[in-house]
Amino acid sequence: MKTRGPLVLALATTFLTSPLSAQTASDDATWSLDFQAGAAVPTSEIEGEDVGTGFGFEANVAYRIATHVSVYGGWDWHRFAPDAVLGEPDVDLEETGYVVGLRFDHPFGAETGHGPSYRLRAGVTLNHIELEDSDGELIDDSGHGAGFEVGAGLFMPLTDTWRIGPEVRFRALSRELDIGSGDVDVDL
Repeated sequence: MKTRGPLVLALATTFLTSPLSAQTASDDATWSLDFQAGAAVPTSEIEGEDVGTGFGFEANVAYRIATHVSVYGGWDWHRFAPDAVLGEPDVDLEETGYVVGLRFDHPFGAETGHGPSYRLRAGVTLNHIELEDSDGELIDDSGHGAGFEVGAGLFMPLTDTWRIGPEVRFRALSRELDIGSGDVDVDL
């Protein structure tokens, strides 16, 4: 019974992080639009404090530049609600910003765009981290800085123009927040 919780969390995360893509019906499609919602799981603590699992959204547009390669760009928002962070109780930690990168989409087998496919992606982020109190008032803003992301996903067609599937990404961003006692390095 103890393995049920992690299994349910893993399955929920898989389905919650599924991008929904739309593109034109022909194989000559050059533009696509992706919408994503999903869990954000930090891989480190901030000053010994657990940030907890967050939730976020992303939207991006892609333009195909070669048979299976697209350049993409978009905007994202992720929110974390730890019990306390950096000595501040009842705070929200938000990471928002922009992403641009390359995406490789390839169908399994000899199918061309109408069957299951996989995606690999790598990009650069330009995000900032905000610390807000329980009233939504800004405590500090790190300012925008460069980070990166890499990811992989599997996709199934819903119709000729819509696909859905789970995607897993690793993202990294290092910024500095000024909290009363001084500057603190924050790595998300």
